[in-house]
Amino acid sequence: MIFSGDNVPPNLKQLKLSYTCIPWEDMKFLANLPNLEVLKGHYEFKGTIWKLDDDVVFHKLKYLQTLAGDLQSWEAGSDNFPMLEQLILHRLYDLEEFLRVLEK
Repeated sequence: MIFSGDNVPPNLKQLKLSYTCIPWEDMKFLANLPNLEVLKGHYEFKGTIWKLDDDVVFHKLKYLQTLAGDLQSWEAGSDNFPMLEQLILHRLYDLEEFLRVLEK
């Protein structure tokens, strides 16, 4: 895993990742950042499936942007992103299955 509690400031509010190619399953670590409000990325994650379990919650995330990648299926619900206001998905040409995360 590229992330650990030792190398990310706990008060981080904004994070931009580029060309990191982090496996989607490691994204759950970012949910543990208690103050994260903005997450932007460009080729930041790798893998074809991103499934968030019910216990993975981005408590304060308001803005999520991802640009490009090979994601084909994304399974998440509004419970995973209770504060999300804006979701921007760019160039995810292979995305076939997307369960809404902004439903309330």
